[in-house]
Amino acid sequence: MTGNHDSNSFSASSQKTKGQWLNDGSMLFEAKRYEEALAAFEQAIQLDPYFSIAYASKGNALRKLKRYNEAFIAFVESLQLDPHFADAHYSRIKALEYLGKSPSGGHYPTSQLQH
Repeated sequence: MTGNHDSNSFSASSQKTKGQWLNDGSMLFEAKRYEEALAAFEQAIQLDPYFSIAYASKGNALRKLKRYNEAFIAFVESLQLDPHFADAHYSRIKALEYLGKSPSGGHYPTSQLQH
């Protein structure tokens, strides 16, 4: 490959599938490159707005960036698409805790779910 890519470079962005974006984001996340991981997860979502795992992965990247309200919203979006996604349920609760909210108090106010 040419350009500024290192040996861990990722595939050309213009031809990636949602799964490739998710995989790239996951590798970036594991490398603690959270901003780049977030961008990759957002690309996967742009290709498929119904890709539940990409929303949950986006939430995890946002949580690592200490953007807890945005993380919570991403987890809620993931759960709206797949209500049985256990990891998103757990992560949603953790995001609430970071926000200082109690998950036992019911649902988070929908007025907070603005992008």
